[in-house]
Amino acid sequence: MGAGDAYIAAIVVTMFVVAPFNALARVIVASWTVGHIAYRLGVPELEVNAVQHMAAFVIGSRFLRGSSCLFAYALLVPMLAIDGLRLMDALPPAEGWWWTLSLALVQLSILPFGIDRKQASALTAGGLGAYWAARPTDFLRVGA
Repeated sequence: MGAGDAYIAAIVVTMFVVAPFNALARVIVASWTVGHIAYRLGVPELEVNAVQHMAAFVIGSRFLRGSSCLFAYALLVPMLAIDGLRLMDALPPAEGWWWTLSLALVQLSILPFGIDRKQASALTAGGLGAYWAARPTDFLRVGA
C-alpha cells in the first residue's frame, strides 16, 4: 500500500466514522470525493487540489465548532499555499505532493476530536431517529 492508498483508506474511515458526527469532516470528505472523481475523469492533480482545498476552505468556514475543528480548518491555509507555489512552479511537484499529503493526514487525524458527542450519544442510545433529532437544524446544517 502506497502513501496515496493510505490517505484513501483514512478518508474512507473518516467518511464512515467521523463525518456523521462532524460537519467540517463532511465538508472535507465531500470536497475530496468530488476532487477525486474529477481527477479520475482526467483533470490534472494540481488543479484538482487547488479547487478542492479552496472549496473546503470557503465552505468549511461555516462549520467551525471547537478548537479541534478550527485547527483542522487552519491546515487548509498551508495546503492552499503549497498549491499556489506549485502553480507558480516555485515548488517541485513531488515535494509539494508530500507536503500536501502530510498536512492532509494530520488534518484527518484531528477531525475525530471535533465529533459532536450529543449526536454520537443519541445514535447509540436511541438509533437513527434519535440521531436525526439531535442534529443541528440551523442554516445549512439540516439533515438530508
